[in-house]
Amino acid sequence: MSPAEIALYRSFFKADADYYISQLEKYQSGKRTSFNATVFANGLLWFLYRKLYKESLLIIGLILLYMILHFTIILHYFSQTTAVFIFLAFITLLWTTMGFVVNRLYIRKAVAIVQKARQETTDPPGIMRLVSQRGGVNLWAVILFLLMVVLAVSYSVYKIG
Repeated sequence: MSPAEIALYRSFFKADADYYISQLEKYQSGKRTSFNATVFANGLLWFLYRKLYKESLLIIGLILLYMILHFTIILHYFSQTTAVFIFLAFITLLWTTMGFVVNRLYIRKAVAIVQKARQETTDPPGIMRLVSQRGGVNLWAVILFLLMVVLAVSYSVYKIG
């Protein structure tokens, strides 16, 4: 990649740009991207932080689907201990799978955003601005999500309101 190309992707990745540039180089050369331990450890928060909002909704949907299955079927046919084990196995499998596929997914998004920015304008500073706006990280999405979780748990535990 040219220095200008690297600078463009750095403006997309922002935090941990070196790591994601190395993943991009692997992706472009047809090699496998690495396991992302940060996703395994932080789960949905990583998706929100990296502005992968559609993917976040999909994961929330999967978790909600599991919860429906858990409360309607699993708890009726399995002991509490087994139900907890099934839940932990589900979460471990979900985040392990995400850890293996997320770099490729994130790199594809970066490439698509860079290509779209190049279609929208030919002005290099304009391309950089578009890529920087559409990429990067969003700590506020994480804070808002955590606040919503705290409020939901507080409501269910203390019946606030």
